[in-house]
Amino acid sequence: MYHYTICNTPDEELFYKQCAALEKNIQGLEKDSLLKDVDGSLTQLYKKEGKEISVHNSEYIGALYVDSEIELTQFFKRWKNRRQTGKRTDRAGEKGECEHLMKSEDLRDWIDSLTQDITFEYLGVNGSICPFSRSDISLCYGEKEQSFDSIDALMHAPFFKGKSLTEICSKVNFE
Repeated sequence: MYHYTICNTPDEELFYKQCAALEKNIQGLEKDSLLKDVDGSLTQLYKKEGKEISVHNSEYIGALYVDSEIELTQFFKRWKNRRQTGKRTDRAGEKGECEHLMKSEDLRDWIDSLTQDITFEYLGVNGSICPFSRSDISLCYGEKEQSFDSIDALMHAPFFKGKSLTEICSKVNFE
């Protein structure tokens, strides 16, 4: 099982955007049931060639994440510099084994490719960058979430204790 943390807090708008991104990028993806829990949690089920993929907006766990029986980065191959050293973990809250340190220009190119959500760890706190379009980019870090209308605004916002992504990029562990 592969696990991809999208955001460290549940967010219904991001949930639907994540579902749309999967539907757009994975050919042959079959949409199944949308499950709604009494606590407001949402789970969208999908199948691809008999394998299950589920998108969770969990109020109980406190996160937006994707669980999949197939490795999903194969459907988002445009970012050529990514070095992958292992599989994602299969439980929420565990850190994946895939890490990559990069320059801010590489991160900017990755975001601009609009191919996948980007998860990371900085100063022991998990975060994610969700580029839904070049004018709709969400940044989650710990309990904070903010939307940006451009990659430049995202890269230069003093979001991390007064520092920007451009300033801290080389110190961030990207999964």
